[in-house]
Amino acid sequence: MKPRKTREEKIQAELEKKQQIDNNIKKLLQEQKADERKARTKRLIGRGAIVESLIENPAEMTNEQFQEMMISALAAYKKPSTVNLSSSVVVVETNESATTAELE
Repeated sequence: MKPRKTREEKIQAELEKKQQIDNNIKKLLQEQKADERKARTKRLIGRGAIVESLIENPAEMTNEQFQEMMISALAAYKKPSTVNLSSSVVVVETNESATTAELE
């Protein structure tokens, strides 16, 4: 027959289990952050490649020139100027047109 564990030994065993669980959670959180960083890096590289493919001679541009060009391009991009909400219809107006969508 096995000797019974003392209460102190049981407490120590449970504390060790808790430490293992805490370490596993920490490791999983670190892996999750790494996965998020990798996904962000992949997205940035892909989007940067798309932008570069649309620019003439991108290798000849400085970072400052590229930034100025992007600021100008984004300033020209037209965002909705107003959004009107009613009970069942959403109207989004831009400088040029209006779009209507029915809500569920």
